[in-house]
Amino acid sequence: MSLSVSCPECGTHLEVDDEYRTWKVRCPQCRHEFLPAAAVAKTEPMADEEDDERPRRRRRRRYERADPEAGAREIVTPAATLEWIGWISLALVLIVCAFVVAYGVSEAEKPRAANPKNGANEDPPEVFIFAGFCLGVIAIPYFVIIGIGARKLRHLSSRGWAMAAAIMAIAALPLFGVCGLPIFGPGIWALVVMNHDNVKAAFKQKQRRARRDDEDDDDDDD
Repeated sequence: MSLSVSCPECGTHLEVDDEYRTWKVRCPQCRHEFLPAAAVAKTEPMADEEDDERPRRRRRRRYERADPEAGAREIVTPAATLEWIGWISLALVLIVCAFVVAYGVSEAEKPRAANPKNGANEDPPEVFIFAGFCLGVIAIPYFVIIGIGARKLRHLSSRGWAMAAAIMAIAALPLFGVCGLPIFGPGIWALVVMNHDNVKAAFKQKQRRARRDDEDDDDDDD
């Protein structure tokens, strides 16, 4: 004897043997696990209302009304822009750091002027070397994180990394002044688009697919 139940997650109709009504089963459509007996208990009161002319509809969650495919297309341009500007900013930082340090080293190797008044108002070479190293230690990891986070945003692989990249891109303006202006705009653009319902749904869909693939791998290993 079989038991007719509906998945409480996606509503897919299933036929389960009566002997497995107290066992946990997995929906083949959405991979949700549930007890058939509990699902039947929830649906039986609704089945008694046959006189109701309007059929009851499962309440849809917020992200189910959005379009994940549209969200995946919508995020490509701001994510790619943020990623490219992040890597370009990193390259410029490396060039500036190397130039400042090299300038400080070259000035340090020059002989000191005989008249101490000639160089009284000039910064010592050690200042340039120290400034170059400090800029590299702060800015290089900063823009590396932005580039990695923007790439993960483009592939919808990590919302946390993507959010960090967008916020750090916005913070580049107060941290680096005018030099952070080129990446400030793409950071705001990416952050605004990430909060669209379609993009949130795209992240949810990608996470569900990843979990489903992991579960399939575990089943294959077993």
